[in-house]
Parts: sequence; C-alpha cells; structure tokens
Amino acid sequence: MIQLLVNLSKVALRTCFPIPVIFALTFGGCATFHSSFDREDLLEIASDVDQPPTAKTLYAMSRILMSQGREDQGESVLLKLIAEYPRFIPAYCDLAEYRLRQGRFDDAVEELSKGLRMAPEDPILLNNAGVCSLLRGDCEAALSNFSMAAEVMPREERYRANMALALGMMGRYDESLKLYKEVLPAKDAAHNLNVIRNMGTWNTILSHLERGVRTLAAGAEAEQERTEGTEDISQ
Repeated sequence: MIQLLVNLSKVALRTCFPIPVIFALTFGGCATFHSSFDREDLLEIASDVDQPPTAKTLYAMSRILMSQGREDQGESVLLKLIAEYPRFIPAYCDLAEYRLRQGRFDDAVEELSKGLRMAPEDPILLNNAGVCSLLRGDCEAALSNFSMAAEVMPREERYRANMALALGMMGRYDESLKLYKEVLPAKDAAHNLNVIRNMGTWNTILSHLERGVRTLAAGAEAEQERTEGTEDISQ
C-alpha cells in the first residue's frame, strides 16, 4: 500500500517534507521554491563570518547542520532565525518539516500557522498546511488550503493535483478525476483515481501515514546516534 501511494501521482513534485507515502505526492517544495541555493552557495554564505548573521546566513547554517544530522543544532538556528527575522518564511517550512520528522503533527501545524500569520497568502505554507490537515484526517481543511494555494499560484500543477487527492479522499470522485485530468494525461488521471478508490477507509490510510512517520523518526534518531558515535571516536 505504501509503495502504491508513493507512485500515485506522476506529476514531478518537489518535496519539502521527506516523509514517505502522502508527502511524496503532496508536499510543496518550500525550500526549493523560496531559495535557489545549492550546497556550494550555502557553504559560501555560512562561511562569511566577517559579517553579522543575516537571515540567509542563518538559514544556510540550519540547512547544513540538518544535512549533517546535527538536528538539535539546526533546530536552534531555525528558532533563532525566526526570532530575529520573523518574516523569513522558509524557516517556518523547515522547522515544520523537522517537527513532522519527529512525529509532532500538532507542532508542525503550529509552525506553519505562525508563518501564515506573517504571510497569509504564501502558497507553499498553504499547501504544506493542507498536507498536515490530511494527516489529521481533516480533508475539508486540506481541500481549503490546497484551493487557496492554487488560487494564489494557478499555474502550479501540484496544488491542483493535491486538490484532486483531497477530493478523492472525500469520495468526490468525479470532481477529483476532472482536476487530475487538468494536470495529467487521461490514463494517469484514471490510474490515480483508481488507487484512491482502493486505498480503503481513511483510518486505514492514516495508520499507514503515522507508521511511516514513526519509522522515519526512529531512523533519524539512529542516524544521529551513529553520527555522534563517529564524532566521539574521532576526538
């Protein structure tokens, strides 16, 4: 079931929350959308120690720390970034991503809500909030968030694909298929809808999602312990 869900959407999606199942389908790429930094750019910005840390410098540092498995430190930098530059929207997305990797759904929603108070029409935040609503089993709220994101950025196909997913989850299959056909070939649109029809009850779907998140959280913790052990040996 999990692999089937991951392959549901054949639209090329950028993913912000690297969590299996539904995130591979729906979560908008907040970091790649808001920032064009590659790893070399991040390292160059973070190495500029002669200047007081700007929002971009702090963001670069948080991304590097997270990529190295030093998530506690990355989290601290993100919190500092939000405190000092509350209108720097990518920080809210990254912190919400981290909260989801920890399995802290409510905290992830809170971080996105804080971001939306600063930028109520940001399509990435709206889209990501929609995914959190799906995880909580609130398809109506998810559809509302996806719809607002699509209204702000109508050319972004993944938002309409996410709307189609939410509609399908609600049993509104005709509307779901119509939206899927706007972003996918007819054959792929029919395939997606068929998968949704056969996924079972929402409680079953949600159990798969939560299990996937718990597995990832455990994996992240094990990786952090492995990294810390390597550092101890090298000292």
